[in-house]
Amino acid sequence: MPPLCVDLDGTLVKTDTLWESYLLLLKQNMFIATIALFQLLRGKAAFKNYLAERTHLDVATLPYNQDLLAWLKAEKKRRTLILVTASNQKIANSIAEYLGLFDEVVGSTVANQMNAHNKDQLLVEKYGAQHYDYVGNHKKDLPVWQQAKSAYVANAKASVVKKANQQGNVAEVFSSKKLTVKQFLKAIRVHQYVKNLLLFVPLMMSFQPSNVDLLAQYIIGFFAFCLLASGIYVLNDLLDLRSDRLHDSKKNRAIAAGLISIPMSMLLVVVFVVLAVLLAIDLPIKFQAILLLYFLLTISYSFYLKKHVLVDVLVLASLYTIRIVAGMILLNNGYSEWLIMFSVFVFLSLAFLKRYTELNALLAAKKLQTVGRGYHVNSIEMIRNFGITSGYLAALIIAFYLNSSKALIIYRHPQVLWLISMVMLYWVSRIWLLASEGKVHEDPVVFAIKDKVSYLLILCIIVLITLALW
Repeated sequence: MPPLCVDLDGTLVKTDTLWESYLLLLKQNMFIATIALFQLLRGKAAFKNYLAERTHLDVATLPYNQDLLAWLKAEKKRRTLILVTASNQKIANSIAEYLGLFDEVVGSTVANQMNAHNKDQLLVEKYGAQHYDYVGNHKKDLPVWQQAKSAYVANAKASVVKKANQQGNVAEVFSSKKLTVKQFLKAIRVHQYVKNLLLFVPLMMSFQPSNVDLLAQYIIGFFAFCLLASGIYVLNDLLDLRSDRLHDSKKNRAIAAGLISIPMSMLLVVVFVVLAVLLAIDLPIKFQAILLLYFLLTISYSFYLKKHVLVDVLVLASLYTIRIVAGMILLNNGYSEWLIMFSVFVFLSLAFLKRYTELNALLAAKKLQTVGRGYHVNSIEMIRNFGITSGYLAALIIAFYLNSSKALIIYRHPQVLWLISMVMLYWVSRIWLLASEGKVHEDPVVFAIKDKVSYLLILCIIVLITLALW
């Protein structure tokens, strides 16, 4: 049988190893990643070689085309398999060694960029026209398919499949899962938008939600935060590709699974950030400043801060509190140090809870340390103690507030509010008890949103505040 030549990027793997390598360098050192772009002046092959020498791509975690891979394993028994790719030779060798399928590997070097034209020329010279089979995925592969005896199309767009079929030598098409609307919405974390409702807390506490003009500002601010958060979530997924692919559930995320390409993901980041800026452009300058602070803090978290034990949970708690501060800015004379202190401790408790559930899952899987973070399973009891204490301090702050002069001015019967402390103590104790039993989702905020008991407790708090006002 004719030798089977297989493309790599987009075909054998549902990603581009060049982009994967650049993201690795960007995560390691932003300055060197910027300097690396000047290598493009020497040519794309030099740029690929520069990245390959300075990064170590974890080929075991790449999103392989499993249907194609299974077919190649069967073909291996009856003919020669050759990996022919525009990727750097070093990366191609690593993948070939990991898979153990290929008899020969041809990749790009500094002297020779294995683009479609050079690939076509090489295969014709080596085997002769119509004396090899070729597996590809891109429209650039059309000339290579034309010279092949049999063409195999894998993970390609419908337009590419159509053009390949017109050439008359397509033997098989390996289709793969396409991105669904549900998967896209999950990728941009639409379900996380509910967290930005924290913006409305100061408005609700001011007892003037019927102010139409003020409400309009809050709605605009809410969507500005939502769009910005979507851009940051996508960026975070790009930077966490390896750790997500090692995770039992996160490996199915659209970006980690290769359903959304890295260039498209980067474009989404830019689009969402620009839209957020445009929405916030008519809001108060202080709100714009807090939005910028939120952006910078999340970027710092994604690149650097999340790797540091305890610092990461403090940042997470701050990001939630920033939303409430943003809501205060939209409200004239809406600043409340009591609400800020309460927010810091309650969200610090939830941040510790997030780390606790992650460590609990690792413990169940008999693993020792989180990927990309500095937490060890031996710290799980301390993390739980920190989290419960933070939650109880939030309840204590409510009690202190009830004795303040501010509470005496606002509420006619502030003594009723003492029951809120009890409700808070019950909620903190319950959610941590459920977490210890493994019943809390890794994102405790999402768990609380879906938890019927949490809604019942919120209703109780609203009733108590109403009674205190009367």
